[in-house]
Amino acid sequence: MRLFSPRHRRGFTVLELLVVIAIVGIVAGLLLASLRGATDRSRVVKTRSIMRAVSIGLDAFKSDHGYHPVVLSGNSQGRQGPAWRDVVPAPVPIVGNNPFPLADYAINMQRWYSMTTIPEFLLGVGGREVDGYGATDVDSNSLDERPSLGIRSPGLDGAWGSTIFGAGLFEDRFFGLYQDPSANPSQMRLRNPGRVYGPYLGLEGDIRLGKVLPANSWPSSPSDEQEANDVGQDPVRVIDENSQDWLNPDAALVLLDPFDRPIEYFCNPYAPGDPSTVDQRKSTGVASATPLVPQMRPSLADIVRLRPTAFGSESESDGNISADVFNSHVPDLRGDFSASISARTASYALFSSGADALYNPWLRSHPLNDDNIVEFGR
Repeated sequence: MRLFSPRHRRGFTVLELLVVIAIVGIVAGLLLASLRGATDRSRVVKTRSIMRAVSIGLDAFKSDHGYHPVVLSGNSQGRQGPAWRDVVPAPVPIVGNNPFPLADYAINMQRWYSMTTIPEFLLGVGGREVDGYGATDVDSNSLDERPSLGIRSPGLDGAWGSTIFGAGLFEDRFFGLYQDPSANPSQMRLRNPGRVYGPYLGLEGDIRLGKVLPANSWPSSPSDEQEANDVGQDPVRVIDENSQDWLNPDAALVLLDPFDRPIEYFCNPYAPGDPSTVDQRKSTGVASATPLVPQMRPSLADIVRLRPTAFGSESESDGNISADVFNSHVPDLRGDFSASISARTASYALFSSGADALYNPWLRSHPLNDDNIVEFGR
């Protein structure tokens, strides 16, 4: 009788196993990349939705007060602590020593923006000690207010009298709001604090608040493209309610985008102390420069990171540098004047640095700026 032995079954070789693992890894990577891309696209849509809600609030604010909110300091250049929320006057593009050279204007304009304006002016996050708004559950000396959000009319100068009666310091809000500095000290009388308004922005859905602590100083200004890549943007530290620094008095409230970065606010330069009037000051131009630097009035087109990295049918390029008009802008470090018509004619802009949470403020066409999200309003 013949006996048959079972057939020998060959298993995977080490090479075959490695090939299978590699294929599975590639497929998993593609799936993760696709999922990450879908998540980022969803966050972009949410960011634009938040910006539209903010724009509605900004326009309602202007309807009530006659101007869009002023710019509060968006970085901590030469400042410490809560002073980074001071009212910051717009840079002026005047060549010469009054007030500074055009090159300084180009740099300072990139830094003239705010992360804290939206919560301060659309929500009214200041307590009774600064805005006089809200009733208390305990007594008149309590700082606990009900309701917690609301805003007193900021007044004609857009900052509770701080630029009319002081230097634009937020610490002057109490003094500017309640006391009349022109009165005899022995007969000090209260100024009319103005009408109370509810919040212009609802904290619901995807709208979230965080806090930021400012950097000690801005990075040094770059002189060429390589330095621009090395220097980058103003580093701020975003914190949430779980951070031990949440109660730090130096931390300021900001509106966060779905990428957990502050939404930045830009306003078209306004006349000093009068945010309802467009700033009419202009540069004298530099005819001997190459390329020509014409006379110009300040506008949001001077902000490099508000310019699109590429122009298409939806964004009309405004690269006019004729000496006969005032619609030119400062160039980026490559000498690129290109901006959009929307940027030049906008009254304000909202900015998100997108999925990479980064941007380059010195170069228009830069990979970090490809995913920037910008919303203009008039």
